[in-house]
Parts: sequence; structure tokens; C-alpha cells
Amino acid sequence: MTQQSAYIRYRASARLFDLVQLYIDGMEQPQPKPDVDLLVQAMDLFVKESVETFVLQPAAHIGLKPAYLKMINSLSKLTEKSAMMLVNKVAKKMSLADHRNAAHYMQQVRLTYVENGETVGDIIFPIRADFAEIGWSTREKMLNGYAKDPQVLQEGILFLHEVIDVANLWVFEKPVELLNLGPVMRKLAVSTVATVKKATHSLINTLAPRISEAQTIASAEYFSDIVGPGPFSQEYGLIPEPFIAMRMAR
Repeated sequence: MTQQSAYIRYRASARLFDLVQLYIDGMEQPQPKPDVDLLVQAMDLFVKESVETFVLQPAAHIGLKPAYLKMINSLSKLTEKSAMMLVNKVAKKMSLADHRNAAHYMQQVRLTYVENGETVGDIIFPIRADFAEIGWSTREKMLNGYAKDPQVLQEGILFLHEVIDVANLWVFEKPVELLNLGPVMRKLAVSTVATVKKATHSLINTLAPRISEAQTIASAEYFSDIVGPGPFSQEYGLIPEPFIAMRMAR
């Protein structure tokens, strides 16, 4: 069996796939042609689809109360607004080296493959193998009647925090690291990322103890389902075969 690592992964829309491919193609030419407008469009859609995956879809899947949905919608708006404020401020000031780094980043978080005769792409963020196992083992425990067991619930919350940290790392922090920002812009970027992270983790801690057992199980199912196998990474570790077998058995 081919060695694999664990990834959070979700399907990119056809529009996002095309925007990213056009940008990468432009940067891989003998004389690279950075397209700022294309980059902004791609990042805007990337952020929107990430927010949809990590915030809006799970909220809909779980079936939260209107008051909680209001909190979720506020968080999603904060995330999108903060991210695009940074992108719009930085994009026009990027050097050729910055654009090359941006294209490399896009290649890192995209996995292309052929499905039903068509080339498609998933957005992928690596996650440590031990946390992937926590997510799946917690799911199994909850499905077997232990959803409100304090230890199991704490494991689920720990996994959820890790998923959100990974999302923040690859949606916000990694792009910021790649850019040669001046001290003012870097300070703004760091502050923006910290604000979004704090708001997200606070929301998790607020909602997790208040939702029903059925909603807790639905949350565990959703977030464990978006973790799957991908290319092997020495840094993130090997997925043990029992984990793959457990996931493929569903």
C-alpha cells in the first residue's frame, strides 16, 4: 500500500480550480506574467469556500438554533472581510518573487486528479496523523453512545480546535509568511489573523457544551469526514493502516 499522510480536504469549485490554474500557468511561463486581478479573484473565492467548509456547512449540517446561527454568520463575515482586506492591501504591492511564492503556495494546497474523465481539484491542508486518529476514534465513540461522556467530548473539542488551527494556518498564516511585508503591513496581518483565531476558538468553546447529543454526533461526523488520505509527508506522519481501513469501510 502506498504511504499516505492525513489531510483536511474538500472539493474546489470548478471556478476556483480554473482561476488557480490560470494564475499558476501565467507564473510558469518563461517570462512570468503576474495577474493581480486574477490573484484577488482566486483568493476571494478560496476564502469564501474555506469559510463555507469550516463554518457555514457544519452549522447547517448540525442544525443550530437561530441565535447560534447568528453568531456563526458574524464569524464568517469577520473572516471573509479580514482576509480580503489583507489581500486587497497587499496584492498590488507584490514583487515578482512574491507572486512566485503565491503560485507555489497554490500548488501546495491543491491536489488534482481525474474523476469520471474530468480533471478536478481538492483543497488540501496537512494534519498530524495522531489528530486525524483522534477525530475518527472520537466519532466512533460518539456513534456508540458516548457523545456526552466528558472525556470523549473533550477529545472532540480538542480535535475541532486542531482542525480550525490547521485551517487558519493554511488560509491565513501561510500566505502571510510567503510575502515580503513591511513592518506596518506585517503587524496588521498578524493582528488580523489573531483576531479571527480568537473569535473562532471562543465560538467553539461557547457552543460545544450547549448543543444536543445528536448535534454533537453530527459535528463529529462532519469534521471527521473532511479528513482523508493524501500524499505522504514526513513532517506530518504516516496514516496507520487501521485508520485507513476504518475510514474506507464506511
